[in-house]
Amino acid sequence: MRRRTWPGTPSPCVNLCHMNPASGLCDGCWRTLEEISIWGGASEETRQQIWQKIKFRRQTTTLNDKK
Repeated sequence: MRRRTWPGTPSPCVNLCHMNPASGLCDGCWRTLEEISIWGGASEETRQQIWQKIKFRRQTTTLNDKK
C-alpha cells in the first residue's frame, strides 16, 4: 500500500493502526489519539512539534514500556 503524500511535513502514519491501551499510543506511528485526530488540520509548526514528540518517545520508551 502506498502512503499518501502532501506538501510539507509527512504524516508519521505507517498504516499499522492499533492503539496500545497501556501507553495510550498508536503502535505504528507513536501518536496519541489527539495527535492523530488533529493531524489533518494541523499547521506545519504543530506537525513538527508532533514529530519531535514522536522522536522523543522512540528514544525514551522501551518495548516493555509500550506493552
